[in-house]
Amino acid sequence: MSVGVMLLLSATEYAGWLQGATAFFAWAALLFLWLYSVAVFMIPSFLKLTPQSKYFTHYMLVVLFAKFFLSAILILLYISLAHPTDKWFVVPFFLLYTLYTVFDVYQLIQLSRRASSSASV
Repeated sequence: MSVGVMLLLSATEYAGWLQGATAFFAWAALLFLWLYSVAVFMIPSFLKLTPQSKYFTHYMLVVLFAKFFLSAILILLYISLAHPTDKWFVVPFFLLYTLYTVFDVYQLIQLSRRASSSASV
C-alpha cells in the first residue's frame, strides 16, 4: 500500500498539485503515518498481546486516539514552524490520515479474525 501511496504522492507533486512546503508536509505526513502503522503492528508482539486478550480492544482504541492526537500535534507544529500561507496543506494530510486509519483498522480486524478462527479450531 505504501508504495502505491508514494507513487500517487509523487504524481501529484509532479503534476504541480503539491508544491513547496505543502509537498514537504505531505511527505512528512506519509513518513509519520507509515512509521506509526509499523509500530502499531510491532508493539503487540513485544507486549505479548494477542487478539484473544481482554486488552486488545483497549489497545485498538488507544492506537486510534494516539494517532489522532499525534497528528494534531504534527499539524500544529507545522503551522507554528512553517507559517503556511493557505490552509490547503491539510487536505493531503487528511487524505493520507484517513487512508492509513482505514488500513490500520482493517489489518487489526483481520488479525483478530484470524486469531479467533485459529482459536476455535
